[in-house]
Amino acid sequence: MTEREGTIVQLEDGDLNRQQVHLDEDVSTAAEAGLLGFVLSPDFSQTNEAFAYYTYENEEEQFNRIVRLQLSEDQWQETEVLLDQIPSGSYHQGGRLKIGPDNNLYATTGDATEPSSAQDTDSLGGKTFTFKS
Repeated sequence: MTEREGTIVQLEDGDLNRQQVHLDEDVSTAAEAGLLGFVLSPDFSQTNEAFAYYTYENEEEQFNRIVRLQLSEDQWQETEVLLDQIPSGSYHQGGRLKIGPDNNLYATTGDATEPSSAQDTDSLGGKTFTFKS
């Protein structure tokens, strides 16, 4: 599970283990923003890798990004940015991540309260993306 302020919670045998996530940008927790998506890589048992979707602020703007994480000693570290500067707004951030039956990563981005962005091929908002995991 993710917590918006930027932690990952592992639930095992009824016990909660909060794991710190070290990201290249500070997580924004404005409105519906934050650490919004998380999924383990299909080869997690060999690589200790996962994927995350989070909101950050860059000067006066707010964006979302999709990243690869590496787990080491109960702490996660951002190791690669897969997609950056995804539009962000007060609401409709998106951020659902799933590994498909083809072992690829599927990610949804929100429309950031701009419904027309889903039809705009120049916008990263309101889309579903596929990444080789």
